[in-house]
Amino acid sequence: QILAGAKWIGEKSGEILPLTGHITQNLEEQKDKITVRSYSILLRKTFFVDRPLRSAEIQVCGLGLYKLFVNGKRAGLAALAPLQTNYRERVFYDTIAIDHLLKIGKNVLLLEVGTGWYAAPRERWDDWRMSWFGNPRAILRAELMSVDGELQEIGSDKSFRLQKGPVIKSCIYGGEIYDAVSYTHLRAHETRHDL
Repeated sequence: QILAGAKWIGEKSGEILPLTGHITQNLEEQKDKITVRSYSILLRKTFFVDRPLRSAEIQVCGLGLYKLFVNGKRAGLAALAPLQTNYRERVFYDTIAIDHLLKIGKNVLLLEVGTGWYAAPRERWDDWRMSWFGNPRAILRAELMSVDGELQEIGSDKSFRLQKGPVIKSCIYGGEIYDAVSYTHLRAHETRHDL
């Protein structure tokens, strides 16, 4: 399995709700059990590379939408990733080469995950348009192969640091509201290892 050993991480939201009828009706019936988070989350991991690398790639899925940074630089070219799907049946992941972004010594992975199609705000819940499947979450696994054949694996787990992101609220149809002060601070310091 591609993501073997990695765990879903993010704010607790419970499991994806079982579908017992129309999606909107189902959500309305269970809305008191749901804690909807409309803000983005940041997942950060510091790790070490102790030898030159031949290759390094990461498989990543951030639900709803994600941006991946390695040592402060954007990894991958996709916008609005991953693609929308029926989240009760499958989710898509991306494979991204990151060897050109890594260095010998300390490195930082930073994943910003927003709501996207996966975690629509209540006012947008609709059977055919949008729904809520859980709060933003992510799973990832990186494989770093050294020039001498040593494999280093990094999987998402509880060692990732979780913090609230700069996006206060977002929606595919309604755009986003973000805290520019927090955004500037987070971007300026995203390669710091003590955050």
